[in-house]
Amino acid sequence: MNKDKALDLLETIAWLTKPLAKTCEKAIDSIENEEDKKKIKDATKLLLRGHYELISCIRENFPELDPNGQASDLFLELQKKYE
Repeated sequence: MNKDKALDLLETIAWLTKPLAKTCEKAIDSIENEEDKKKIKDATKLLLRGHYELISCIRENFPELDPNGQASDLFLELQKKYE
């Protein structure tokens, strides 16, 4: 992955972060059936794990683009762009 593609990916992650978290939270909160709720929680974990694996890939290749580290301000700016 080159740095331009890593930046594109970081922007996509920034765009998805809040809607993904809100949607998962609402889905879990709206389900009363415990079996269905467990299925949704498990699916949510898979979505979030993929999200964090993408961030890890960026961090490993370009530490300066780590949204939880050096690029935290950039990540926040990217998130604001999509609010």
